[in-house]
Amino acid sequence: MLNSSEIEAFGYSNLGPIFHRFLLKVRTAQHAVESEDPVILFMARGGLRLHHFYQVLYPAQSKQMQSGLMRDLYVSRFAVFKAALALKSEFAVKQIESLFANKSCSDTIMLLTTPELFRSWHGELTESQAIQYASTSPSKEFFGRIFAQEHPNDHKLVAYFETQLRLLKQHFEAVVGSRKKVLLVDTGWSGSIAAGLQEIFSEHDIVSIFFGKFSYFGKVRGAWLNDLVGLEIEGEGYLPWKATTALLLNRHLIEGVCEVNFPSVSTYHQSEDGKLILSPDYEDLSLRVPKSDEALAVGVQRYLQDHQDIDVAHVVANAVKAHSRLHRFSLFPTRKSVDIGRFSRSIDMGQSGETNIVLDAKQGSSFFQKIARMRKSLWVPGQIAVEFNWLRIPLQLSYAAFCFIKTIRLRMR
Repeated sequence: MLNSSEIEAFGYSNLGPIFHRFLLKVRTAQHAVESEDPVILFMARGGLRLHHFYQVLYPAQSKQMQSGLMRDLYVSRFAVFKAALALKSEFAVKQIESLFANKSCSDTIMLLTTPELFRSWHGELTESQAIQYASTSPSKEFFGRIFAQEHPNDHKLVAYFETQLRLLKQHFEAVVGSRKKVLLVDTGWSGSIAAGLQEIFSEHDIVSIFFGKFSYFGKVRGAWLNDLVGLEIEGEGYLPWKATTALLLNRHLIEGVCEVNFPSVSTYHQSEDGKLILSPDYEDLSLRVPKSDEALAVGVQRYLQDHQDIDVAHVVANAVKAHSRLHRFSLFPTRKSVDIGRFSRSIDMGQSGETNIVLDAKQGSSFFQKIARMRKSLWVPGQIAVEFNWLRIPLQLSYAAFCFIKTIRLRMR
């Protein structure tokens, strides 16, 4: 079992150079549009840790920009989609339909709103409606009925979504001010938050600077995916000759470094004196600073502190080498090294609790129980190392080949 010093050393050598190159891209994008008077928004959750890393790497520049060019935006997919529902956004409906495909209509409304509002709305449904909504998944037709206010208390749902839209606009306008050019910085992946914000704030020119872009093997499609910059990692799936794509199979390694262990912003409230209240509260700046038990993030921070003055050529060369090492690690971890990628992360989309990247093996488990844990794991090569130590290499190779074939088939469509 690895100790924290070994994990920190891994973060220093293998993740530090990659974050360094991404942060250099953020600075380059900022300089490229300086004449347009941009505002740079680091988005909660992952963007808050990226903001901290940016300040570690460029302390002098960060101090110069504290006058208002660099700010934090407290949003999430959940918060943006709820607000966009007030606009009857087809994009938001499609996203919710996809994200909650395994939930019932009733469960979806319960997660989208508050317990009190849900009980008020659900209590007015007829028995047949309650049964129907408990047995069907959310759809365009379902939200169409809500927007049309077919049921006695649908107006309360619509009013709630309108309130979330109003408060999101209040928050956005407070941090953006009069600037029209907006640079969004986040870990990224599918870009759905940026797409939702662009739909709501169409009068602004929004550019997304994301660490990674992933179509989830073709499941995520949209024109907005063409407008992302930064991108240390991008692809539709795994390609053996492109080292960066291996991290698409374990993107949680990046999120584990970037995302503070809190759920996404789920709801906006307003106090009696008009102040915006976030749920949860991210305004405690200490949350962005890696704690002593966040060994990977501590390693990244230490690397950035030690390499503030190296030239661009070395930044790029170090990142290329680091990606090659991460390629091997992501696909072929050993039972010992899997501890590096084994951690809990908070659940997105308004749900509480944690989910583990690699599940613990259990003594006496049958072959089928091991396979079941592999299917649930968020990092399959790591789960293979835990479950099948002696067959590790052939099984990990088989999994890599499977992901490669999925990517090639996707490209041939």
